[in-house]
Amino acid sequence: MILFLPPLVFALFYRQQQRNPALRYWIRPKIVLRTVGVSLIVCACAYLGYFRAYSYVTGDQAEKLQKTFLPLFNYLPAPHSYSLFSLTHISDIAQEVLLVVAPGTIIILLLSLLWRHRVRWNHPRIIFYGLATFYFLVFDFAMDPFLSPARDWDLLSLVAAPMLFLAIALSEQWAHVSLSEPFWKIVAGCALGLGVLSSTVFYVNAHKDLAAARLHSIGMWTFKSYYQGSAYMVNVAHTLASTGEKEILEREQTIRELEPYASKDDVELGFLVHKVAALLQLEKEYGRAAEYYRRALAYDSTNASAWRNLALCALLTKNFPEADYRITIYNENINEPNVVDFDGLRIAGCVQRCTYLVHSGADSSAINNVLDGARKFLH
Repeated sequence: MILFLPPLVFALFYRQQQRNPALRYWIRPKIVLRTVGVSLIVCACAYLGYFRAYSYVTGDQAEKLQKTFLPLFNYLPAPHSYSLFSLTHISDIAQEVLLVVAPGTIIILLLSLLWRHRVRWNHPRIIFYGLATFYFLVFDFAMDPFLSPARDWDLLSLVAAPMLFLAIALSEQWAHVSLSEPFWKIVAGCALGLGVLSSTVFYVNAHKDLAAARLHSIGMWTFKSYYQGSAYMVNVAHTLASTGEKEILEREQTIRELEPYASKDDVELGFLVHKVAALLQLEKEYGRAAEYYRRALAYDSTNASAWRNLALCALLTKNFPEADYRITIYNENINEPNVVDFDGLRIAGCVQRCTYLVHSGADSSAINNVLDGARKFLH
C-alpha cells in the first residue's frame, strides 16, 4: 500500500481537480517529476539514517530483518559480496523482470519507447501506472532478497501488475484505439487469460524430476550470486532426483562445479561436501567418507557433526591416531564443561580401547569386536 500511495494521491487529485482547481498545479507532469525526486531523497535519507542499511556488520538474519534493504557494502568476499549496485544484483533484477512480467508487456513497453512521439506521456493513465511501476521497481531493486527464498520472488513479482496496465495504457496511445470498444476489451481479456494459464510453474512443481532440476539450477545460481541458502536448495534437489551411487556422483559433480567460486571459509560448500560424506558413510565406504569429512572441515571448521563422524570413520578404518585427535577436539568443544553428547565420550572410549589393544599386541579379532560395537554410533 505504501508503494501505491503516490499514484493513488495523483488519482485523487485528478478526480478532485474540477471541485478544487488548485489541485491542477500538483498533477502537472513537471510537478509530478519534482515530487518523485523529493520522495527519492527522503527514501535515501531513510535508507542511510533510519534503516542504516548501507553496510552489514554481522550479516545474520536478525540484522537483515532489521535493515530490510540490500547494503551498499557487503563484508563477504568475492564472488559473494552481493550489494545494492553489484553487477550480479543488477543482473538479477533484469532476470526477475523477464521472469515475472509477461513477454507481451515488455514488447509493448519497448515499442512505446520506439514510437515515443506517438505517445501522450502526460495522459493520466500513463502517469498513474507509470508511478506505480516506478516505485515497485525501486522497491524490488533495493529490497534484500536474503529475506525470501531465492528466486521465488513472490513479493517482488507484484511489479508485473502495474507494468501490465502501463503497457495497456501505452498501447492504447500508439495504436489509436480505445479500450472502451468491445473488440479491444476481448483482446485485453484474452491476453490476461493467456498470461495466467501459460504459467509453467504449476507443471514444473508437480513433477519431481522437473522440480529437482529447477531447484538445482536455482541453488547453483544463488551460490554464484547472493550465496546464502544455496546449499539447502541444491541438497533438496539432489535428494529429490536420485538415490544411491548415482546421487553421490551427481553431488560430486555439483561440488566440482562450485569449487571455483568458493571462498576460503565457505559454510555453504562445506554443507554440500558434508552431505556426500554422510552418504558414503551410509554405504559403508568409510575411507572415502573420511576424505570428504576432512574437506568439509576445511571449508567449515565449526561443523561439530563432521568432527564426530570423521573420528568414527577414522576409527573404523583403524586410523587410531586421527580418530583420537578428532574425537578429543569434539569432546572439548561439545562435552565441556557439561556433557551434551554421551556418545562422544563412548566413541572416545572405543578409540582408547583400540589404541590399548594395538599397543598390547592383541589379535585383530579383539579390535574388530570393539569396532563392531562402535558402528552403533553411526547416524
